[in-house]
Amino acid sequence: VCDGNGCVKTAPCLSQPYQVAYFRITVNQAIDKLQVGQLVQIVLKILEIEGPIHRDEIVRRVAQVCGRERVGKRLKLLVNQVLRAAQHSGMVIGDGHFYCLPTQQDVPVRNRANVDCLSVRRPERIPPAEIRKALLSLVEVNYSVETEELIAEVARLLGFKAASSQLRDAIN
Repeated sequence: VCDGNGCVKTAPCLSQPYQVAYFRITVNQAIDKLQVGQLVQIVLKILEIEGPIHRDEIVRRVAQVCGRERVGKRLKLLVNQVLRAAQHSGMVIGDGHFYCLPTQQDVPVRNRANVDCLSVRRPERIPPAEIRKALLSLVEVNYSVETEELIAEVARLLGFKAASSQLRDAIN
């Protein structure tokens, strides 16, 4: 039986609540003046909590973690450089616009119903690997399921009451 923490299905629970990386560091200088190693550690911590996560969400979290309200072009460029370097060194795995740690190969299905950060509910910000995992999990539990019903169930697992056309496209 599900533990009541936002899970959609019972026995086995097929989704878990989405966790947003909320932590702060003290930065006494402009973010672009931070050492690359410091930025890498921030990005790795964000990925540890939220991976896989869209590149733009990583940039937003870095800004929030450093106490900044806005995301500027320089910050985007800097975080993208950090992501490329971390991916090149094997510290991070990239899949299109989504990144995770090498230890996060078994992607969780996360319910976004109760998140404060609404941007993670945007269909284009949902990792395709997570959608695939939701689809496979549902097919394993419900051996025969119609496409429309499957799309609706995947949307529910991800924390949506209904599937918008954009979400339907992402799931398809």
